[in-house]
Order: sequence, then structure tokens, then C-alpha cells
Amino acid sequence: MQMEIKARESEQEAKDKGYVPHKTNTHPSHDLKDYLGEYGHPGYGVVSVTADGSGFRLQINKITRSVTHLYYDVFQIPDTPFDDFAKLKVSFFSDANGDISSLSLPLETSVKDIVFTRLPDRQLTDRDFIRAFTGQYEVPGNPTPLTVSLRGDHTLVLSSPGAPDLELLPKRGTAFEVKDENGVIIEFKQDANGKTIEVPSTTTAPWRC
Repeated sequence: MQMEIKARESEQEAKDKGYVPHKTNTHPSHDLKDYLGEYGHPGYGVVSVTADGSGFRLQINKITRSVTHLYYDVFQIPDTPFDDFAKLKVSFFSDANGDISSLSLPLETSVKDIVFTRLPDRQLTDRDFIRAFTGQYEVPGNPTPLTVSLRGDHTLVLSSPGAPDLELLPKRGTAFEVKDENGVIIEFKQDANGKTIEVPSTTTAPWRC
């Protein structure tokens, strides 16, 4: 009985110090490129995740560290001597559509892990880039085309006769989320020359120009 108590105490002490048993034969739920991007928190700033060989390079403010896969969607800074961030874990989370939408970091010992929400790709706020998506798109079975137009410098709007305009919120790549329509994603498809040729939605048939 005493040996069991000691064993449990040793295991808890190891966990408290960050020495969690490694779960073998696990893989990330996404391709590594799907984790790349910027994640923001109003109080802690922006975390940038970039490619670094078979892992990531994590930057928060002026701090940069390499991060390798630990298990599932959890990654970890290597155990380097004299590094205050050694063995720090980075956990990624997906939204209802299965896209990586946030990450968490244990930056404060007295509070829960800090959650950083994924920010839109910067190119999707560039006027010249998103202007290529404006135009009219045909919907199979609907004689009236839908119109995508630019409002202001950075906002795409989807218009349909007899219906209120829908604002498109930038996500990543060439994908936008329809505002106030939870989970509805529109992704613009382009050919090799950058011409927009198709706009499939997660909830409707493809729209073609």
C-alpha cells in the first residue's frame, strides 16, 4: 500500500514538472501546413506559427522557439538546458468544420492555458487580392446569378435578389465565412492564371461564373 502511494506521488510530481508520458504512434489530425498562421489574444498579442522542417517555429512577441510534435494535436518546445520555455506545450483545436481555429499556451502558472484565436490570412484583407473575387456567379437551378462585390476597401459582400446582403468574413487561403451563418464557408477557386472560376459553399451547390 505504501509503495502504491509513493508511486502515485511520484507520478503526480512528474506531471507537475511537465514530464507527461509520451503517447506513441499518434499523428496530427491535419497536414502541418494547416496549422501555420497567426493566432491572436487581446492581452498577450499574436502568436505566429511558421514551418520549420518537420515541425514548427513559434514566435510570440520577440520570443522564438522551435516546436516538435508530441502527440495528437499537441506540440512541444524541446527540453533544452537553461531554456525557461523548455517542454512548454502548444495545443491546437479545431472548429465545427474541422479547421484549426485556435491554440493554447500555458503562459501563467496561476491561470488556465491562454487561448489564442486564429487570425485571418493577411492576404484576405488586401484590397487588390480580394477584388479578384468580385463578379457574378451562377447557381445551378437558379436563373438569377449571385453577386459578390467589394464594400469599402476590405469587405466582400454576397448579394441575392430579394434577400439581405451577406458579409463575407476572411478566414484563410481563399476561404471566407458567411457572417451570422455559423459554419457556412465559401471558398473561391482560381485557375493557374489567378482567374476566379468557381465558388463552392459548404451548404449549397457550386457557384460558377
